[in-house]
Amino acid sequence: MFRLNVFKAAHPEHFFDVGIAEGHSITFAAGLASQGVKPVVFHSMTFLQRAYDQLSQDLAINELLAVLIIGGGNISSGAMTHLGLFDIPLIKSIPNFNYLAPTSKEELLAMLDWALQQEKGPIAIRLPNGPAVSRENKMADFQSPTYEILHKGKRVALLALGSFLSLGEQVTDQMKVETGEDITLVNPRSIREVDADTLKDLEATPDLIATLEDGSLAGRIL
Repeated sequence: MFRLNVFKAAHPEHFFDVGIAEGHSITFAAGLASQGVKPVVFHSMTFLQRAYDQLSQDLAINELLAVLIIGGGNISSGAMTHLGLFDIPLIKSIPNFNYLAPTSKEELLAMLDWALQQEKGPIAIRLPNGPAVSRENKMADFQSPTYEILHKGKRVALLALGSFLSLGEQVTDQMKVETGEDITLVNPRSIREVDADTLKDLEATPDLIATLEDGSLAGRIL
């Protein structure tokens, strides 16, 4: 899923494959972080949910500086025991964890750079699903939630999370063509935190605020 063989070949002393020991991988990362190392842990969501206790008790409670790159956090056609759609309610339920949703490779790299430099606690980044998308990124600090308003409309505001931003752009264009409705399109960036100021401004004008997100209703961003 993550294609880490190139990194492994270039930096074998910095690469650890823990196999299917999901809980151990998080405790191992916590141990490294407690000694001043900033580990980056790659996990498929379907397996990461087996390490809930370690995420909560080893990383989050101690506010250790580890970065999680989470793949497969989406609605999929996988087997019943290998679904990844519960990533948002799982991560959001753990205090001290910041969970981010990049929309493009540029935003992903900016979030990773920031996550490795910040000193507040563990960070999780949800990999976009589907083909890589390239778009300009203007943010460098993701500590406080800051919604990106990509298009300002009137009666409807659409918050499109992560890889669903492309779908949001399609909906915005189609609504304009078919109904003449001009939609406000927003990139939330943050899964866990709400940009209260921007949301308050949005609530003052549209008749409807809707979200486009790939996950469980129990963990929706609003």
